[in-house]
Amino acid sequence: MSSASPSLPSAEPKRRKFGLIAFVLAGVAFALFTVAFSIFVNVPPTAPDAARDASLLFFVAVFLVIVPFLELAGIVLGIASLFRAGDRKILGLVGVILNAFLLAGGVTLGMIMVASIGGPR
Repeated sequence: MSSASPSLPSAEPKRRKFGLIAFVLAGVAFALFTVAFSIFVNVPPTAPDAARDASLLFFVAVFLVIVPFLELAGIVLGIASLFRAGDRKILGLVGVILNAFLLAGGVTLGMIMVASIGGPR
């Protein structure tokens, strides 16, 4: 019998995944907003007040709290991936661009909603 130990594979440096996480956060934020908006818009006016209030509360929580948090986290992680060695820089850049675009679109949509509160004149 030989006393040679089996060769171990060389340990590959662990890749940080901030770029991938930033990209995924953009998709999750968009999907979550789409679901919340669809639920809010599709509640019929004849639905009970509790159902309409619940859909409004869910939409407001998603639109004003959860989605902006996800987008800001995506921007920060995307920027961090650009300066870290071993991370996916292209996905980080795409994540920053998508999250910034979604954040700007949300701010614009919010301004349109606030401007339309008064109704037509």
